[in-house]
Amino acid sequence: GLPDSAEARCAMLQAAEADRMRAFLLHAGGQPVAYLSLPVEGRTLVYAQLGYDPDFARLSPGTVLQIEALERLFAEQRFAHFDFTEGDGAHKALFGTHHVACSSLILL
Repeated sequence: GLPDSAEARCAMLQAAEADRMRAFLLHAGGQPVAYLSLPVEGRTLVYAQLGYDPDFARLSPGTVLQIEALERLFAEQRFAHFDFTEGDGAHKALFGTHHVACSSLILL
């Protein structure tokens, strides 16, 4: 889920106030069922956190929210890239247009 510490919440609110965050919440029947938070780095949105209520999984609320969020973000005409970050995922194959090879290294 979303970070729930006071510090994390404060950091997210400060980023939003500085226009360095986009966040979305999907409701069904008045109940929150999915969320998406996207920090802004220059002209790039970073796919930071997406979550959904497992009771609604059969309705694919994360995918529905992703579509709605992308439509609103494209309408802003501000961002050049949407960084899905590393790893595999069906949503990346569905919504992505390009990919860049990357790796994480730990030097001991």
